[in-house]
Amino acid sequence: MPTIKKIKGEGFRVEGIDKVIAALKAADADVKKASEEAIWEAGNFLERKLKRKLSQPGSGKTYISSMKGKRGLFKGDTKEKRSRYSFHVASVPGQPPAPDLGRLRASITHNTTYRQGAPSDGRPLPRPGGIFHKIKGYIGTNVAYGYFLEVGAKIWPYGNKNIGKRQLLPRPWFMVTLGENQNNVVKLMIRSLKRTFKSHTGTRFK
Repeated sequence: MPTIKKIKGEGFRVEGIDKVIAALKAADADVKKASEEAIWEAGNFLERKLKRKLSQPGSGKTYISSMKGKRGLFKGDTKEKRSRYSFHVASVPGQPPAPDLGRLRASITHNTTYRQGAPSDGRPLPRPGGIFHKIKGYIGTNVAYGYFLEVGAKIWPYGNKNIGKRQLLPRPWFMVTLGENQNNVVKLMIRSLKRTFKSHTGTRFK
């Protein structure tokens, strides 16, 4: 049974699909194209799951998200303020980050060795490298604070260096999503390879 194996750093590789790859080679199929398509489909799938994870409403403190360019903790709940300003309900530590401006969510994209995704914020990921017989893929973001939200950090709230750094506790969203969906990723990639085998040979892979 194919499995996902964790590798050094934040990534994984699928093991146990050698038989499918061997069958594709024996059928003179384009293994590079088939492999990249399988990784691309997995990237599409994980991108949707990550964006869904970053769409959950928060249950923590309420902040003013815009007030003439100022930001801060909301103090009060008068009807006048509620009608004039936008508000952001933050997540609590341990929950995924709650959406505010949506920049992190919009930046999520994926790519492969020879294909490049197009994030809605226009910030593509770097090329993952790889060669003809070793196709690679990336899934993630170029927005730096996505990492700090994942693991925690000491930050200046709202960039205000006059009030000292505060501890930002982790709001896991990335690795937890990969962990929740790793079995589905394996199934998706194998299904994609088998579909290529069938389209090339006219028979189902057994």
